[in-house]
Amino acid sequence: LGYLLELHGLVLALLFFLYLFATRRFGLRAIQLAIPVLILLVLLFGATPTIIRVAIVLACLLLPRVRERYDLLDALALSVILVLALSPAALGDVRFQLAFAGISASIRLYPVLAEELRAKIPVKLLLLGVSIAIGTAPLAARLFDRVSLFSFLYAPLAILAIGVIGPLSLAGG
Repeated sequence: LGYLLELHGLVLALLFFLYLFATRRFGLRAIQLAIPVLILLVLLFGATPTIIRVAIVLACLLLPRVRERYDLLDALALSVILVLALSPAALGDVRFQLAFAGISASIRLYPVLAEELRAKIPVKLLLLGVSIAIGTAPLAARLFDRVSLFSFLYAPLAILAIGVIGPLSLAGG
């Protein structure tokens, strides 16, 4: 059941990003409507702790688009504070720790790698996977006493597969 709930969180995020992509030409108006859309999606998916956590992170990641004084790392820090205020026990949850480690790496490490390598879109997706694998490796080593070197290979491939399969699955109904 846990895997199913995590997949629902991924699908929620994907649908939300598709909404933002589809309404990007409407600018601030689309962002203002994004929170009610996010609340509607949470109600449709069921307000489980996983779904609420994903919704908090997504709502906080909108801040840099609304207020110039926030950057993505500020928004991520705010989402951590809000999630922990709602559920302090989440701090000990491995999924919580790995998710925020991966998001942090994708915010800070990925742009540096992509810029240094001047990568094109398919390579950027692979670099995103590598960034997430690097960002979560220390935590995985501490939690599981090992880091699989294959994670640096299959994480980028998983990101690439999600980028292709996710939209196709939504289009197929």
